[in-house]
Amino acid sequence: MKLRDLLKEKIVIDVEIGDTIKVGKFKNKKIVVKTIEYDEMGLPIINGRKGVTFKIEPRPNIYEDEMLESPDHVDGHELN
Repeated sequence: MKLRDLLKEKIVIDVEIGDTIKVGKFKNKKIVVKTIEYDEMGLPIINGRKGVTFKIEPRPNIYEDEMLESPDHVDGHELN
């Protein structure tokens, strides 16, 4: 029996198909996730490459635009 068989840890990543991640030596090349698979050791493979070294591109905040468009309040004070 090998140690690999005793440890049943699963790596869970917070990436879905369609998300943008940064890969490469300096984590500056953007790619869109098309496939997420796992190898025989249980490590994730994203778009055919190892998926343990990447940065998640920040998702846009849809509520931030609404706050900038409608200035009903400034610094906690309502405008009347």
